[in-house]
Amino acid sequence: MKSPDTGALVSTAERDTLQKSLTRLDRLAHLMDEQFRVPVVGWRVGLDPLIGIIPGGGDWASWVVGVYIFWEALRMDIPKPVLVRMVSNLTVDLVGGYLPGLGDIFDAAFKANRKNVDMLLEHYRVRRSDTQIKLPTHLPAPAPKKSAGAIFARYTLGIVAIIFLFAIAALPFFLLWWWLNAG
Repeated sequence: MKSPDTGALVSTAERDTLQKSLTRLDRLAHLMDEQFRVPVVGWRVGLDPLIGIIPGGGDWASWVVGVYIFWEALRMDIPKPVLVRMVSNLTVDLVGGYLPGLGDIFDAAFKANRKNVDMLLEHYRVRRSDTQIKLPTHLPAPAPKKSAGAIFARYTLGIVAIIFLFAIAALPFFLLWWWLNAG
C-alpha cells in the first residue's frame, strides 16, 4: 500500500511486523512501569521497582529490559535524537535507581521504559487504547536504503550507547570494589 504522505511503499507484511513489535514493546513497558495499581493512592507501578528491591541484581534485570527496548528502537531505524533521549532516560533511571533507600521510589515514579516506548509510539503517530495500539493510515516514510557502512555506523553507535549504560550500571560495583581494596 502507498503512504499518501510520502509516496513510500509500505507492505502489509511490514505494517503487521511493525504493529506486532510496537504492541510487544508497549506491553513490556506496561508490565515494567504500570502493571499494578497501588491501593488508596491509585498510583500505577510495575515490576521495575519491585525487581529493583532484589539486592545485587534487581536493577540490572530492569536495565536489560530498558536496553532491549532501546535496541528494538535502533532496529526500527528511529532517528538519532530520539535514540539519544532514550539513552538519557535509561541513564537517569540507572543513576536514580542507585540512590540508597530512595532508588525504588524513584524507579516507580520515573518510568523510563514507558517514556521510551511512548517516544516510539509518538514517532509512528500511534493511537493507544487500553488493550491495543493502532497504527495510523499514513506511516512516516521509511528511511532510504542505507549502505553497509551507514548500517555499521548506526549499530556501532548503539553498541557504544549500551557500553556507556553498562559502565553506569557497573559503577556502584566498581566503587564498592575500589573502596574495599583502597586500604
